[in-house]
Amino acid sequence: MHKHNRPYEVDVYKCDKCIYQTGKKKNLKHHLLKHKNPNKVYLYKCDHCDYQTVYKSHFKQHLLKHENVEMYKCDQCEYDTNNKQYLKRHSLKHKNLDEVNSYKCDHCDYQTVYKKNFKQHSLKHKNGDRYKCYQCDYNTYNKQFLKRHLLKHKMPQEVKMYK
Repeated sequence: MHKHNRPYEVDVYKCDKCIYQTGKKKNLKHHLLKHKNPNKVYLYKCDHCDYQTVYKSHFKQHLLKHENVEMYKCDQCEYDTNNKQYLKRHSLKHKNLDEVNSYKCDHCDYQTVYKKNFKQHSLKHKNGDRYKCYQCDYNTYNKQFLKRHLLKHKMPQEVKMYK
């Protein structure tokens, strides 16, 4: 990805076969697999069962189910995983907020069991570090949101596209 001198410029990767576009090269790579296999010709097929996918990462994750890897299963639904932390995070979905340690915002009614989500939310209440648009009165606590917003001010030919 090309680095820009001006921080408000954003690189965009665009599919040459449809209107899909993204800010991440990896996402475009995955998207292009759909065009490569329009009739769902799967690149990865499991030898042990009927699982198929076009994504290598999904296939690798699936193969772990056939190895002698300890699986962790949810006792309230069909969810299973080979990662204990994933099961722990998943199990929170089955509980009420008052049953678990949750993060509560001091400034509004927001509440979550996920620390990462709480940190992101907390930025909304910061008075200091805000990112401001140089062309209108838009401002945000998140730099990525500003980058996405700035695309609205550009003409399509000004946005760097990748195929």
